[in-house]
Amino acid sequence: MTRSPAPFTGVHIRRAVILMLGALLLFGGCRRPPALPPPEAVPPAGWVLTVRDDGPRWLGPAWWQARGVDVDTLGPERVRLMHAGEPAPHLWFDAPAGPGLLFFGQTDATPLGHAAAYTLTLDAPGAIMPAATLPEPAGAPQSATWDTVTLERDLAYRTTAPAGHTWLWQSLIAPDALTLTVPLTDVLPATPVTLTVTAWGQSRMPVNPDHHARLIWNGAVIDDHWWDGNALEVWTATAPAARAENTLVFATPGETEAAVEVTWLDAIYLTWRRALGWQPGAWQHWQAESAATACFTSPLFGGIEGGTEGMARGMRALFVLPDGRVLDGGARAPVSDELCLPQIAGARGWLGSPWDAPPPDHIRARQPLDVQTLAAADYLVVAAAEYHTALAPLLAAREAEGLIPALITPEQVYDTWGAGLPSAAAIRRMARALHVDGALDALLLVGDASADPRAHWQNPALIPTGWVRTGYVGETPSDHWLIADDAGAPLVGVGRFPAESVAEVEAMVAKTLAWEPTPRLLLLNDVGGEFVSMTDALAEFTPDAARLDVGDANARREVLNWLREPGTLVYSGHGSLPMLSDRKILTREDAGAWPGPTVVIAWTCLCATFTHPTQAGLSEAWLKSPQGAAAFVGPTGETTTAEQAAMARALQEALSEGETLGAAMARSWHAAQSTDARVSFLLLGDPALRPMP
Repeated sequence: MTRSPAPFTGVHIRRAVILMLGALLLFGGCRRPPALPPPEAVPPAGWVLTVRDDGPRWLGPAWWQARGVDVDTLGPERVRLMHAGEPAPHLWFDAPAGPGLLFFGQTDATPLGHAAAYTLTLDAPGAIMPAATLPEPAGAPQSATWDTVTLERDLAYRTTAPAGHTWLWQSLIAPDALTLTVPLTDVLPATPVTLTVTAWGQSRMPVNPDHHARLIWNGAVIDDHWWDGNALEVWTATAPAARAENTLVFATPGETEAAVEVTWLDAIYLTWRRALGWQPGAWQHWQAESAATACFTSPLFGGIEGGTEGMARGMRALFVLPDGRVLDGGARAPVSDELCLPQIAGARGWLGSPWDAPPPDHIRARQPLDVQTLAAADYLVVAAAEYHTALAPLLAAREAEGLIPALITPEQVYDTWGAGLPSAAAIRRMARALHVDGALDALLLVGDASADPRAHWQNPALIPTGWVRTGYVGETPSDHWLIADDAGAPLVGVGRFPAESVAEVEAMVAKTLAWEPTPRLLLLNDVGGEFVSMTDALAEFTPDAARLDVGDANARREVLNWLREPGTLVYSGHGSLPMLSDRKILTREDAGAWPGPTVVIAWTCLCATFTHPTQAGLSEAWLKSPQGAAAFVGPTGETTTAEQAAMARALQEALSEGETLGAAMARSWHAAQSTDARVSFLLLGDPALRPMP
């Protein structure tokens, strides 16, 4: 990437020394560094345990044995569990199948939902869970607790919804209604139920109020709620009584004077009173409301194999204090069909057998990096291990061009610059560190991303992007965010292969390697004065470029015919997720319609979106095709031609001077006069690709 001229300072001297030492120490004099070996070739530095719900977690003897660890040699003196840089307390138990480790997982809010990562390493002492100091019981025993259930289904994705609520349940256009069945476990029928509703009033009408929702519980209206405007609304209602099976109707009666009333239901949270009971094979939780004992009743207590003696060996109580500390409440045994135990007022209590706790939701080998191994690399590729073989020809080609490449996995990024979880923030910290303290100029991310957090948990080969709120579209994906400093200026050039399979990576690599710089250029503008003016301005940098107007006769046929040979297509005009121009000059379905390879630059709206959970964007489809587009510069958001103009001129000038796409994008981002345009335009393709001679 081309940087602005600056005086030769101590920073430059430090970087030069780093580069020299890195080359000498790591790569043997003038030899260039090889790509880092895939993570399976590196001895594991422990494991990363991911949990996505609060509660006890168990690592039993079978798990340890499957990893070649002799469980009989384990214990708190050899096993360390860490969370957020601090030792996480745990307990060891001799379960019926052998010894194992019990810890309490506590999650935090992340962009991918509630989750937490714990690191587990051997041959280092760990922290034993401290024993609780239990007070003498005082007062009547507690036999019931408040419990909460969340009614929520993330079925619809709306970028313009309020921040943090872009996934919604169902829209209701008044009059309309949604009927739900609500089972409540061990409910005390004489106690009320509290309902907290979260809804988005999408429509905005001149009348006030313009939204009305009604709650009907077991056939009786319990609440009518009115509000005004396009906003997230949260309110609480109370149902007088509950039963084991309940019916809840969320209705928009249409009784406002609004011409149109659109309401999105997000979630409903119910709080009810339930009896303290017990079921075998699971942990029970409750809220300790006083210093009295908590008494659990179950006819199953006496029927468990081993009787009360077996229960005394197996049952355990844990207490989670309001400050997050977890204390060991000790072993517990029932008397007949009842188990009563002292408790800590205000704490959350958990009761069960350690081996009945579930394992962590995901476990993988920990892969931290020695950052010095990357100090000399100026071209970095981040890709899942299964993609590394397919990427080898690309790294070899870039090395032959004089770059110093390196190849690492997303997990190595998360474990070195993050907390072990998939994280756009970890990628951003990596880019900053390797640019400031190393030589990084170009970053290629190989992997798709999704606005659906569940996709990233299901497919760890996905690589997160940044998310920025913009004026027209709301929540917008932004790879620019990953490499920007605090002022929004880009530090390195970044591109992405939005691949989801080895075959797609192979196709993108093949098209990239088939590309050779060429002066062949087509400037294509949509119908409209502002688009013609934009194209006129871009033509000043490349006077010999071919020109075409979408409104010309046979324009689509001429474009497809021009695309039969390699070249760069620059478009200015209307656009959307599936097409360029309202006249459909080119569409998503044109993926692979010409041999290519082609570089496409689109000064338009939305067409470079690659994160939509249910629809493929035009650029994404073109990149994944075995032929056609090799790289695509375009927007994930909506901006006007005037907002795009400064970026377009800077990019075109950089390309005419023979810059790489990464360097040209950096110049374009620097020139941006609109924040929304800067954060939403990105490169799908290799930042080291050079479009023009």
